[in-house]
Amino acid sequence: MKIKVYCSYGVLAHEKKNYYSFSAPASDIYDKIEIGIPDDIIAGENELGEPILQLGGVEYLLSEVLTNAGDAPVLRWYNGHTYNTIKL
Repeated sequence: MKIKVYCSYGVLAHEKKNYYSFSAPASDIYDKIEIGIPDDIIAGENELGEPILQLGGVEYLLSEVLTNAGDAPVLRWYNGHTYNTIKL
């Protein structure tokens, strides 16, 4: 599934990194980009249209697990023992 997200630049505490968000840009300087999320982890969406993802048997909002690794967007969650990452 393709989803449009914001890639913001110069966000406080993330000055030299891209910062990804779903609902609104986090700074005045941003690009709206399209990312691909694997269809098998999409469990639905909430009333605001934000995707709900099922990762490791637990449901998360996209905004809870969307982050960056270097300059690339990733999904990252903690399963109680380790952090897990899916590159997008």
